[in-house]
Amino acid sequence: MHKRGQITVFIILGILVLATILIATSVSNSIKKEKLQKDADATAELESKANSVKTLVEDCIEKTGEKAILILGYRGGKEDLIGPYLDEQLFDANYLYNMGETSAPTVEEMESSLENIVEKNLKKCTGKIDYSRSLDVSPEIINYNLLFDSMIAETGEINATVKIEDDNTLLTVNWPLIITVGEQKKEITSFPTEKYDANLEKVSLFSQEFVDKLNYDPYVIDAFYLLEQNYTIDVGLVNNDTYVFLVTDNSSIIDYTPLKFLFAAKVGETPLEEVEG
Repeated sequence: MHKRGQITVFIILGILVLATILIATSVSNSIKKEKLQKDADATAELESKANSVKTLVEDCIEKTGEKAILILGYRGGKEDLIGPYLDEQLFDANYLYNMGETSAPTVEEMESSLENIVEKNLKKCTGKIDYSRSLDVSPEIINYNLLFDSMIAETGEINATVKIEDDNTLLTVNWPLIITVGEQKKEITSFPTEKYDANLEKVSLFSQEFVDKLNYDPYVIDAFYLLEQNYTIDVGLVNNDTYVFLVTDNSSIIDYTPLKFLFAAKVGETPLEEVEG
């Protein structure tokens, strides 16, 4: 009877140990399965948010590039207004010719100016990067800071590269972005090259050649030469000493708008007979 009692105890202990092992294994498997599911959900969330950020940035690159080209045109191929410049009540314009001094932009200068404009303005378009922008929800209803606080976007330095070719302008942006969701990270560095229907090379060559003609004889505007350019060119005289030229290229369309190139040429007091002629 004593031996049978010992055997019974060992059997019970064995059953308890086996049950403990089975329960521990089941719990461990459940925890692992739950962790794998959480990791899968986090990966899916990371990919979704990273794709939303990438789409946002790509859209902003396209729009910022368009804006940069339009700004360049209205500033006579320059990044900004450079003093001295024509300061009028309704508009301002850079001098590409100023009393014998010429400053028509080269293709390389225009490429550099476009790169600087894009790098300075791209972040204004993207704002605080999150994909709340893709949701059609009123900000009064949802607190975006709470809704998207699980995502962190770290941004590096923007590096824009512009290449002006025969018939178009290419913009490539390298902007390191690290998207973090929970413990997972995804890095985005490069974006597709944007191609714009803007023949800036032709505009650059025209402006250089035209101001050279002005430098040779500032009081004579060669109308036949202007007609040969296949542009729509509006010419005005300001204060009897400065010509203003608005060149419209209807073959270069930016955001459904023809490219316009505005510049001024200060030639000094214009002889009366030249004005009447």
